[in-house]
Amino acid sequence: MHAIYHGLRPFRDTLIRLVLYPNGHGGILENIDFDAPSDAELESWRRRVRYWRLPTLGALELLRADFSTQRFRRHWHPGYAIGVVTQGAERFYCRGAHHIADRSSIIAVNPGEIHDGESAAPDGWRYRMIYPTEELMVAVARELGGGHGSPPKLVRPVIVDRELAAAFLEAHQAGEDVAARLRAETALLTFLTALLRRHSDLTGGQAPSPAKETRRLQRVLDFIDANLEVDLSLDTLAATANINRFHLLRIFKRTVGVTPHAYVTVRRVARGKTLLAQGVPVADAALAVGFCDQSHFANRFRQTYGMTPRTFQLGSGVHDGGDRVETGFGSH
Repeated sequence: MHAIYHGLRPFRDTLIRLVLYPNGHGGILENIDFDAPSDAELESWRRRVRYWRLPTLGALELLRADFSTQRFRRHWHPGYAIGVVTQGAERFYCRGAHHIADRSSIIAVNPGEIHDGESAAPDGWRYRMIYPTEELMVAVARELGGGHGSPPKLVRPVIVDRELAAAFLEAHQAGEDVAARLRAETALLTFLTALLRRHSDLTGGQAPSPAKETRRLQRVLDFIDANLEVDLSLDTLAATANINRFHLLRIFKRTVGVTPHAYVTVRRVARGKTLLAQGVPVADAALAVGFCDQSHFANRFRQTYGMTPRTFQLGSGVHDGGDRVETGFGSH
């Protein structure tokens, strides 16, 4: 059901995935039994499946796949298999029973649980999956005050939670954008935290001192404002406050009202507006505040202020070179 096809090789009626250790020394072979694939089927899988890793979050594995007639035989994973069906439905065996997952639910398989998978809809199914390691989930559980070092257990193979399923899809899609590392990291950790809080065997932790939290958060906000042009990560921001990234996510959203990624974007757009008013060319302003290109900056600017950067400059009576001109528009 949740096999990863990147680098798969056929061996009789079994596909073998080589999983390298993070340090590059050796690896393990995980067997994933299939109906014997033909060369044409293997080529079709390459076109319909995308697999990649995020450099953060313990090199988290992500998969986006479109299957029609695929049928997975029973297999297992050393880590978790978590995902959401985006089209159609999937039927799978897990924990002694058969289940059906559709767009309203979350697939939740714990490490070592035997499972299979096949289509439960005439046209197959599409889904997005992540494969967190036990180490990552233990870290999330520890931040919630539970687990005691043991990997948390997701309570059901199919979790019906539309809100959380939508949050997962948003996070997973962000993971495909190489320019949105902070957004993806924030969204995925937020999802995993909510998943364990709502649907695992954990209990919550204690709230820290509000005054101490405020001082820590202010250091983070100051650091963000001083480094808007940098590709910021959660680890970097958390280190500024001497806390871990899970703790940062929790206090940031509670205090500021948005995630770190959303806050950074707002501050970048605001700083860019200041540069535009000074006559800095749009492309230069975009790069100066950390956007990867002019189009991303222009889109965010329009979403925030209801106009394009050039419209703003014209309305401010400013040319790209910084000279103020008479345009018939008022100045801001």
